[in-house]
Amino acid sequence: MPKRSPILLAVLAVGVVWGQGFGWHEMASLPWEPSGRGCYSGAWLATMERDGRPFIYAAKGRWQGDFYCYDVEGDLWLALGPIPWGAESLGFSIGSRGVTDGRRFIYATEGNETFGFWMYDAHEDWWIRLPDLPRQPDTFGVRRADLAYVELGGKWVYLLWSADGNFARYNVYRRAWEVLPSAPDGGTSWQRSPSLVYDGHELLYAYKTQYEEMWVFDLWRQAWLPERLHGAPGRGQGYEMSGYGSSAAWHLGSIYLLKGNNSNEFWRYCASGDSWVQLDTIPTFGSTGREKPVSKGGYLASVGGGVFCALKGNKTVEFWRFGPPVGVEEKPGLKDECGGMSQSICRVMLRLPGKQNAALLDITGRRVTELQPGANDIRHVAPGIYFVRQKGPRGQGFERSSTRKLVVQR
Repeated sequence: MPKRSPILLAVLAVGVVWGQGFGWHEMASLPWEPSGRGCYSGAWLATMERDGRPFIYAAKGRWQGDFYCYDVEGDLWLALGPIPWGAESLGFSIGSRGVTDGRRFIYATEGNETFGFWMYDAHEDWWIRLPDLPRQPDTFGVRRADLAYVELGGKWVYLLWSADGNFARYNVYRRAWEVLPSAPDGGTSWQRSPSLVYDGHELLYAYKTQYEEMWVFDLWRQAWLPERLHGAPGRGQGYEMSGYGSSAAWHLGSIYLLKGNNSNEFWRYCASGDSWVQLDTIPTFGSTGREKPVSKGGYLASVGGGVFCALKGNKTVEFWRFGPPVGVEEKPGLKDECGGMSQSICRVMLRLPGKQNAALLDITGRRVTELQPGANDIRHVAPGIYFVRQKGPRGQGFERSSTRKLVVQR
C-alpha cells in the first residue's frame, strides 16, 4: 500500500455499483479536499500494481497540488502528499501528463508552458525533479502533450508535445533526454490533447485530435511509418470531433478512445484491421447532478482485465468505470480478436511473433514479400488469400517451418 497522508478519505461509491452489467458505472468520486476544486486541464490517471492489487493515482491539474491514490478493489480514495508547486513556481496545469512503470514510479510533465519533468516514488510518497525536457527552437514549453512508458532495449519515457509534434524519449537509466524525429504533421498541427499509446510490443500509436489522424512509430527502427492510419469517425460522418479532454489507452490489440471536446463518445480501434467501432457513451449525468460531458481534464486509463477508468474533467470530480462486472474476467479468446499471428484476417498491420523472418506467399506459392519479426505494414499487398510461411529455430532452415492461412482485406 502507498503511504497515506494524515487525512484518510474513504468515500462511498455513488451511482451504479460494480457488478450490474458490462458498461459504464460511476464509482466513488475524487475528494474535493484539499483544494475544493474539480478536475480540469492537466488532470491525469496512472495505473500501478502493488502487492498484486491494482491502484490508480490521480492528479486534478489546473494548478492544484491535490494528489490521490484509488484502491480499485475497495473503491476508496487516499490523499497523498501534494504535487510540488513546479520548477517555475507555476504549478502543474494544461499539458501535464503522467505515466507509470506499473510497479513503483510515475513520470510526469509539469505542463503550463514549462519544461519541468518529475518522478513520483510510490513507495516513499515523494516527488523528485528530473532533467528538464529538451528545448526545441520556437517552442515555449509544454502546453499539450502525452507520455508512454516503454521497456524495450532499456527503460524509456516517450514524449509527444507541442503543436509541431516534437518527439523525444527519456532514458531512465542515464537520466537524459534524446530528441527524436518529429511526428508527421499531415498538413495539420498537433494542437489539442494528443494521445500516445504503446502496444506492449514494438509500436507507438499517436492520435491527433480535432483532425482524427493516427500515426505509428516503430520502436525498433526509431522511425515514423510514412502513411497515416484511419482516425475515429468525425463530423463528416455524423459524429463529434475529438478535442480537449480526449484520451486513449491500449488493451488486447485495440486502442480505446474517449473523444472529449464536450462529447461522451467512446470508441475502440482494432489495430490489425485499421477499423473503428463505437462503444457505449459515458453517461452525461452523474453525481454532479448536471449535464457534464467529457471536456478539459478528461482522461482514460486501462486497469487490466478489460476494465477502464475515466475522469470526465470539466471541473467535476466524477470518476467512472467501464468493463465487465466485478469478478468477471475477459475470456482468453478475446486476445486474438484484433492481433497476433492467430489472426486470419488482416488489413494493415500483420504482427509476426518470434525472432525468425517469414515469407508471404500467394495461392500459387509465389513469394510476395518478406516479413520481419514484429509489426509489418501490408497495405501494399493486394486483397486476397495468402499463406505466411515462417522458418523454424535458427540453424534448422525450413525443416520445422509453420504455414498459416491469411486473408488480406481492404
